[in-house]
Amino acid sequence: MIQNEAKKESRVKLADILVSEGVITEEDLKKCLDEQKKSEVPFEQAALTTGLATRESIANALGNYYDVPYVDLDNYDIDTNILKVVSERLARKYKFLPLFKITNNLTIAISDPRNLYGIDEIRDILDCDIGVTVSSESQILQSLDKYYGSTVEDLTDVVDDIVQNEFEGFDEDVEVEKIKEVDLETVSEEALERSPIVKLLNTILHRAIREGVSDIHIQHEEDSMLIRYRLDGILYHASTLPKKLRNTLVSRIKVIAGMNIAESRLPQDGRFKVKISGREFDFRVSTMPTVFGECVVMRILDKRTASMRLEQLGFTTESLERYQSFIDRPNGIVLITGPTGSGKTTTLYASLNRINSPEKNIITVEDPVEYHLNLIRQTQINTKAGVTFAYAMRSILRQDPDVIMIGEMRDRETAEIAIQAAMTGHLVFSTLHTNDAPGAISRLIDMGVEPFLIASSVIGIVAQRLVRANCKYCTETYVPDEKLLTGARLHDKTDITFSKGKGCERCRKSGYKGRLGLYETLAVDNQIRDLIIRQETPHVIAKSARETQGFKSLVDDGIDKVENGLTSLEEVFTVASSV
Repeated sequence: MIQNEAKKESRVKLADILVSEGVITEEDLKKCLDEQKKSEVPFEQAALTTGLATRESIANALGNYYDVPYVDLDNYDIDTNILKVVSERLARKYKFLPLFKITNNLTIAISDPRNLYGIDEIRDILDCDIGVTVSSESQILQSLDKYYGSTVEDLTDVVDDIVQNEFEGFDEDVEVEKIKEVDLETVSEEALERSPIVKLLNTILHRAIREGVSDIHIQHEEDSMLIRYRLDGILYHASTLPKKLRNTLVSRIKVIAGMNIAESRLPQDGRFKVKISGREFDFRVSTMPTVFGECVVMRILDKRTASMRLEQLGFTTESLERYQSFIDRPNGIVLITGPTGSGKTTTLYASLNRINSPEKNIITVEDPVEYHLNLIRQTQINTKAGVTFAYAMRSILRQDPDVIMIGEMRDRETAEIAIQAAMTGHLVFSTLHTNDAPGAISRLIDMGVEPFLIASSVIGIVAQRLVRANCKYCTETYVPDEKLLTGARLHDKTDITFSKGKGCERCRKSGYKGRLGLYETLAVDNQIRDLIIRQETPHVIAKSARETQGFKSLVDDGIDKVENGLTSLEEVFTVASSV
């Protein structure tokens, strides 16, 4: 029936079929067409985006229209022997699932029975008659991952070989806990749990945790898959995996992170937890479609970071005392500045831990909430729902707070609400993206905030960077390059001993292990307030602070740490030379 009907009506538009079968109304059709025109996407995607149709309802409608049986693959067990006849590559190319074969007739499930070209190609390649049923594309893709991902006979041997040769010593049991509830009816959890892919992923996670990695990158190349780790801010190659593992590994990650494993065309975000050796870690997952497949980045959030103290971050005694004088104040704004990945969130959390007590009502608004803090109420922004930093701040002010932490001052509205809060008796913490502490003043003025409001509300600013620390197992003295010494104005100092790691197994031959902060702390005193009101440049503000309060720049703080053997001169100038 499918051949005759489809040949007759293969050009019938999907929109007409959905209306004819009662999936959408004429009014719905107009909404879908408007979305299609606006987004410049196929009609099917427009119908899905508007929520007026689902993949299942579309498949059902096509089946009814062409008199083709609809198959619910979630409740259908295929003849697994058929997988030896139909290659995964062919099934994925034409997005069909082989169901069973009787003599010379192969029955398949396909999402679009109008695709006569694809059906003819399958018939010619397999040299057999084709019987067609219809199912949703999402169920077909899930089933391909389920059956081909877990039934390839040599998959176990492949994974065992990888674990033994590239992740040796990291095969300890890892307990994975989903943060989001997963609809297990959309994927065979049992099949995934039996899969050697579980062992491979657990091993990748275990090694990353043991080595202190901050991010795991899964990147697809044309003929392989790369595993890369970010350690101490530097990305390095960890392993190369065969291309055949790509779909099942990504699917496993998406399942435990609560993502839609059938959606590979759009970026997705998710989370999951891992327990290993009695410690608990949160993983924040992001997927991104690329030319060769979905790349995945997993940010590892060690819960111990949430309990770090200010003394552990790398402040000098003088800088720490000045900063503590900011956060011990009952009201005012404290700003932490620096680029992404400079440790601002860690400093904010350590600050909140320092002042946290049952007598204080502390509320945060973050994007996203990275760590959960005891006694502190944490709110996450939701732009789609209209919950921005500014919107959340207005609500927080009605919650009787003593201390407020805003993840980032992104616009004038947020900044002015924060200033209002500070001037009405609240202590406010927030961050800005600026190169140095004096530059935060110019940034606020550029946002449109009046200088007199800045001068009367901001009490202190900290700029920071993270530098790699010398490896304590292989540190040795050395003489830096003459150009570096001249740039640091240290060429005529003979009383400084410079240290640097030569590289060993413990630091992966890099000479560095761990990171520490560089800080410059600017107190907004009366003299600085006058300069702010006069809209003086950051250079003038820094010069005045250096003369009146002993202000040290990031480079100055870095050189102090170089003199103490904590890091190298090269590392300081790599990170802070643009300041």
